[in-house]
Amino acid sequence: MANHTYNNGQPYRLARGRYANVRPVEYRSGNHPILSGRPSTEEFLAAVKREMKIRFYKQASISNYLSILNKFLAWLGQPPHRATIENVRCFLELMVDVGSSPSHLSVSLSAIRTAFDKFCGRDITLGLVTPRKKKTQPVILSTDEIQRILEAAPRTNIKLAIGIMYSAGLRNSEVCRLRYRDLDFDRGIIRIQQGKGAADRNVMLPQSIAKLLAQQSELYSGKDYLFPTLGSRTGRHMSPRTLQRWVTQAVSIAGIKKRVTPHSFRHAFATHLLESGIDIRQIQKLLGHQRLETTTIYTRVDKERCTRVTSPLDKLDLNNSQSIPNQASESQSKRTPSGSGVQKPEIHLVDQPVGKMKVVMESDSSQPRSRFRIEITGKGRGKQVVLNGIQVSQNRLGWIQIELPTMESWSNSLSQLSKAQKERIESPQFYEQLRDIIAEKFLAQQTLNDFP
Repeated sequence: MANHTYNNGQPYRLARGRYANVRPVEYRSGNHPILSGRPSTEEFLAAVKREMKIRFYKQASISNYLSILNKFLAWLGQPPHRATIENVRCFLELMVDVGSSPSHLSVSLSAIRTAFDKFCGRDITLGLVTPRKKKTQPVILSTDEIQRILEAAPRTNIKLAIGIMYSAGLRNSEVCRLRYRDLDFDRGIIRIQQGKGAADRNVMLPQSIAKLLAQQSELYSGKDYLFPTLGSRTGRHMSPRTLQRWVTQAVSIAGIKKRVTPHSFRHAFATHLLESGIDIRQIQKLLGHQRLETTTIYTRVDKERCTRVTSPLDKLDLNNSQSIPNQASESQSKRTPSGSGVQKPEIHLVDQPVGKMKVVMESDSSQPRSRFRIEITGKGRGKQVVLNGIQVSQNRLGWIQIELPTMESWSNSLSQLSKAQKERIESPQFYEQLRDIIAEKFLAQQTLNDFP
């Protein structure tokens, strides 16, 4: 077994008294392995799991490490005590050959190093360096794109979750675990309990949604979650995967072509604060970064830094030059008839119509909830199908909330439609068109009711 040494190469020294006789160099392993002898795979994994629980590893880290160790030992086909450094190299090479990312490779190496080296003192990863990761830059959303996503969010709780992520720079899991007792309306802050790195921090409470949150907090207790699970189980917060699907749906309806995830709003929060002149160390505290180097990544995507230098092409006089033709003007001249102004292009959500849709308002907007129904008729003299159960309301802040029934309640009606009509109903463009029609009818009826 190799001798354990300090970072400077010196071997470990025993802790002894001040006046004890100390030899010049003492060779000692200095570790306390959790296992001895020749344990089986089951005994090895059980001991590693227990040790990680004792050291308060996160449950996600425990599950991930055990999964990697199980795959490594299954590939090895031998008891854990037979593993060598050459086996680890071959296993990592196999992962590279099958297309694993550098991040996955780093986590796998960390799992093997933790179990074998740190817990058992084997040193089978000695000399193996963590793979070099790709230096990528985050995708930054503009303020206009964020506003479009908020407007496209189909429900109020989706708008609220996206708004909190962008306005306070929270992570996906931190938003899901928020409780009403974490909201301090007097001081205007949100307390993040045990975020990444098992650290607490305070962030600002957005004033634009503080009134709505205060109204909701009166209906719930302090231990209740802002975003509870959508299932039948109570006392649990919403899954981060559900929030990710919400963001994907809102981005698709808004027509954003960028690759947007819940973490993109955290990137936008930091970048927009940096562009507005906020000190980077203050941004570091709001984001909860332990190292300043992690926060400095946003200096690379700062719009002011990128646009401060003028491109040399823009300094050339190309007004009378034909080197670079104006494609936009040429295409516009082809579309616009002579003697007429610039025409706005028509937007066609449906390239090939598959029928006719009629949205009927069953009750006016003077009631707390207005009811709508959809009447769909196929091409020609097709059979009419009615989709009932749509409810529309407006809260105190003026947001219109549209509640659609589940697809299961429409299953009998949808079974009478053609395949093309079913595909159209399941597309995000259909719900975007439906939202605009319902909102227009609802607001128009409300204007008539309020007219003196």
